[in-house]
This record gives sequence, structure tokens and C-alpha cells, in this order.
Amino acid sequence: MAKNLKDMAADKEMPEVKKNDLYKIDPTVIKEEQGFNLRDYEQPEVKQHIENLTETILNGGYIPPIVVRTDGTGNILLVDGHCRTRAALQAIERGATGLMLSAVNFKGSDADRVELMLRSGEGLKFTPLEVAKGYLRLQRMGLSTADIAKRVGKTANHINQYLHLATANVDVQQMVERGEVAANVAIETVQKHGENAGKVLEQAKEKAAKQGKTKVTASVVKEWLPPRKNLVSLVSVAKQLEKGIVFSTDGSKATVTVDAEVGNKLLEIIAAIEEAEKKESKL
Repeated sequence: MAKNLKDMAADKEMPEVKKNDLYKIDPTVIKEEQGFNLRDYEQPEVKQHIENLTETILNGGYIPPIVVRTDGTGNILLVDGHCRTRAALQAIERGATGLMLSAVNFKGSDADRVELMLRSGEGLKFTPLEVAKGYLRLQRMGLSTADIAKRVGKTANHINQYLHLATANVDVQQMVERGEVAANVAIETVQKHGENAGKVLEQAKEKAAKQGKTKVTASVVKEWLPPRKNLVSLVSVAKQLEKGIVFSTDGSKATVTVDAEVGNKLLEIIAAIEEAEKKESKL
């Protein structure tokens, strides 16, 4: 009876186990396609991730196989595993010898390559902005929102929201990239304010700073509402005012007869709301 995977794969009576081609490649001959990878290598967390991988390689730790393709002219191009490959090159610079990376040969279209990159579960996750740019790239390849959603296992609504971020002005994207604004907040602000989203978020950033926060969250940008007790009182007064509304015969005009007590109550409520709004603006 077969005792290891190699023997099992060779045993015709065990069709449950098959052997796929796994290659060993010198990382120095692997090339990155300019502009393909969504990763921003200048981000501190990305640099630290590559450094951690480098230490793993130098200490003989396990590194999952990378995914590559060939372009028909002898070039070996990365599809998935950019950080692992950069870590391997860094390890070689630090003295590692005879280093080879395990690699799987990719087969598929240009859209399939982007899909694989977005869905890759290895290593450091892409930031929301990087993911958004990936969706935009797929859209520009001619894929519909529904197609993209199916490929990456997300809802069409999720794709549409992230496309708003991918096409937002640079000032908005930079705030998200710097971690000053939550991605969901940026998306909602772009959807609501369009070209003015950057200015709105800058104001929200100042407000967040006054509250001792370093990031603009949903609670910071949400539209201010008067205290509940003021709203309850306002509704009560509005119902009383409704009784005094008299429309003209043609319905074009209306007059309102206000009882003095009701009128004074309305003025008190408005004053209380204005005072509450002033306190909120100072936070």
C-alpha cells in the first residue's frame, strides 16, 4: 500500500490523489510586470511584511508557492507572490545561497490574473483602495459589475461602492491611503458630495481632531440631528400648528393662525435646538 503522496499519485488504484506540476525557480530570473500588482510597496506595513518573509526565508521557514506565467519569449512573469519574491531577493542580498522558489504555472486570461490577485489569501491583504483599483481594472477590461462580483465572491453593491472609491479624486484617495478616513466613510461621502467630497472630509478631519480622534469615522461625518427630546416636542407643536392651517379656495395660499402659547413653545424649541447645535459645533 502506498505510504506517501508520491506513491499515492503513481498508484492507478488511487485516483483520489493526483500530482500537479510544481516548479523550482531562481527568484533572480522572475520578472514583475510594470503596473500589474496593486500593492503599494512604499507602505510601512508592506515593507514590514516583506521583511518578515525575508526573515522566514533566512531561517529556513516555509514559503507558499508563487504563481507565474511565461510570455512566449522566455520571460517568467509573476502573477501572485510578489512580496514573497521580493523577500527572496532580499534574502539573497543578505547572503542566502542556492535559493529557489516553488512555483505553479498559471493558465488563464488577463482578467483571470487580476481575479487571482484579488482573491489571493496568502500574506498581507490588499488595502480597500488597492482592491478598488483592482475592480476598476477589471471593469476597464470590459467586465460588468455582475461579472466582477461573481469572480471575486462579492455582491454587486460592494463592487459599485468600491468603484466610487477607485474613481474618487486624488485628495480623497490619499486620505484613505494615509488612514485618515475609513474607506466606507470615503465611499459614502463621494456618493453624496461628488467632487466636493475632499473638502467635506477635510472638515470632518478637523472635527475628528477636536474630538481627539485620528481617523474620520461614520460617527464624525454623520449629519447632525437635534436631541430626541427637542424633536419630540417639535412634532407635538407641529401637530398643533396643523390645526390652524387654512388654505385659500384655489389652494395656492395658506394662512396659519398660531395660538400665543403654541408660538412661544415653538420659539423655545428652536432656541434649544440652536443652542444644542452650537455645542455640537465646538466639539
